[in-house]
This record gives sequence, structure tokens and C-alpha cells, in this order.
Amino acid sequence: MPNTDNDRFAKELGFRVVSTSVESASVVANVQERFLNGVDIAHGGFIFTLCDYAVAVASNTDERIAISSGATIDYIEPIPPNCEVCANVKPIVITQKSGVYNVVISASENPDKKFAVFSCRMIFKAVKHA
Repeated sequence: MPNTDNDRFAKELGFRVVSTSVESASVVANVQERFLNGVDIAHGGFIFTLCDYAVAVASNTDERIAISSGATIDYIEPIPPNCEVCANVKPIVITQKSGVYNVVISASENPDKKFAVFSCRMIFKAVKHA
């Protein structure tokens, strides 16, 4: 999927896609020192961006382009430095024109350890073929 494969910001942040299936995805990232906020926990913007990218991976296909039209996030627990986290995306409602997805951020080594929950609405646009 060129629109997610070419995401330079996700590459800069070290996001790695570990699995994809129809409308679902798992993306991992390591909370490096440079991604910490002033109180030495993962910056909220880093976690939000991870969720946003994971939804893009899950919702973009060769037949359409998906663009976020709104999102919310609830931070449950602080994420410490050097923690590897996983963003797991699940579809909630998918229609022809849009979809709503949930993402759970958890510790890669302990999926029961939840850090954040993200909800996003995507708008689908058809790909124009030349």
C-alpha cells in the first residue's frame, strides 16, 4: 500500500508493521529517549501518531484510500522509556464510505498491560486508475 509504505514520518519514528488482515493491523514501536515528554514518559503525540498510523495500515487497500476524519484517545497509564508497545487495530463499523476503528496500545511483552485506547473515523475514497 503506497500511501502507508511511503509514510516518512512513521519510518522516522521507527514504527514496524507486524501483521495485517482485512481491516485489522498490529504495529509496534519502541519508546526511545527522544520520544519522552518533560516528565520522562512517552509523549502523547508519539502514542497518538502510532495509533493514527496503525489505523491507516488497517484501512488503506489497493481499491481505496482512507483518510482520518476525526479521532480521540484516552491515556490509561504512562508508558516508560524503552518500552516496546503494540497498537492493535480492530474495525467497529465499516460501510462503503467510512469506517470506525478502535486501537488498543499495550506492552508488546505483556498484552494485558494496556496504556491507551484510541478511536478513529476514516473516510474512504476510490483510487483513480490511469
